[in-house]
Amino acid sequence: MQNKVWKIAFCNLKGGVGKTTLSVQFARWLALHGKKVLLIDADCQGNASSTLIPESTGIEGQTFATLGIHCTKAAELFSDKCGSVIPYKTEAGIDIIPSEVADVDLVRCSFESMEASLNVASNVSKVENEYDYVIFDCPPSLGTAVAGPLLASDRLIVPVVLGGNFQESIRSIRAAVDAIRSSTPKLKLLGYVVNNLPRNSPLDEKLFENVKDWLGDDVFPTCIHNRLTTLRAGQLKKPVFGFLNKKASRELTEFFDSIMDRLGESRLGLPEITKEEK
Repeated sequence: MQNKVWKIAFCNLKGGVGKTTLSVQFARWLALHGKKVLLIDADCQGNASSTLIPESTGIEGQTFATLGIHCTKAAELFSDKCGSVIPYKTEAGIDIIPSEVADVDLVRCSFESMEASLNVASNVSKVENEYDYVIFDCPPSLGTAVAGPLLASDRLIVPVVLGGNFQESIRSIRAAVDAIRSSTPKLKLLGYVVNNLPRNSPLDEKLFENVKDWLGDDVFPTCIHNRLTTLRAGQLKKPVFGFLNKKASRELTEFFDSIMDRLGESRLGLPEITKEEK
């Protein structure tokens, strides 16, 4: 009997909230626990791709083709002529359907008809049964480019950063999800996660408590604090779990385990990481 494949989108219509950091670290965490993971980089900035395929960055004009990387790109998932879907196998043990940095083809997808967004689910279905988890890193925009991944997903996680007009960004994503669910009722909100919360700030901790009062159980009980270790892991394109300072990895693990709780899956805990994986 085929195991359940969880298709989870990390999405907010506002940029700078940590979608890529959380989706990539979640994929790493799952892979370190032996899960088969496919990450789909649907954001035309290509940050998830450059993190998991480090050799794809650094030279202007460089493309996957010039590097000899032959795989399906995220923009191709929006086409009804996609054909076979071929993910790229990264050294991190995560398969990825990447996008180029400043991916023009993926930008064009934002202006495609909404029918093109339906192709994403159809094309992902060609390979999804090879995995335990399919994770979408969504773009911070409206339109086909974000509708495609949401229509292909069955669960949604919304990272938010408190301050400014975060209430409006939550209302916007709620409206977008309601519109998507009219076409695909299977999409369910797993929760909002408060990210990059300043440490040692009673005012921000109080704001977090106010958000929990406002959104109730829709908010994950664990917030992610702004930690240098997480920033450094992103800069070095490494899993946060390999650093000696374990505060960030324990905090992320508690959040990721709370995702498993809401999926009805077993908690996995803090992964063991070898020197080769650091």
